[in-house]
Amino acid sequence: MDTYIDLICDLAELSGGGYYSDVPQTQYDCEDPEDNLILDLAAFTDASLIVSNDSDLLVLGRPKGWKGRGIISPADFTKRAEAAMRYR
Repeated sequence: MDTYIDLICDLAELSGGGYYSDVPQTQYDCEDPEDNLILDLAAFTDASLIVSNDSDLLVLGRPKGWKGRGIISPADFTKRAEAAMRYR
């Protein structure tokens, strides 16, 4: 478990992280306005991946992602992180 936590911390450091306020609301691809806020943030930060259990976002991300960004479930993220740990 410690290795997994270390990997997540490493990924967080590589992401640049941060707090963003006043993110422009420019995305309207989902019917749910709250989901569009997630998309706004992803577009604003140029995120390469969105991790969510939201069914609308997951559908939007299939099969090739949303605007070049993958959208995966936390379970899929965990599987990928565990696979990455094996190659570390």
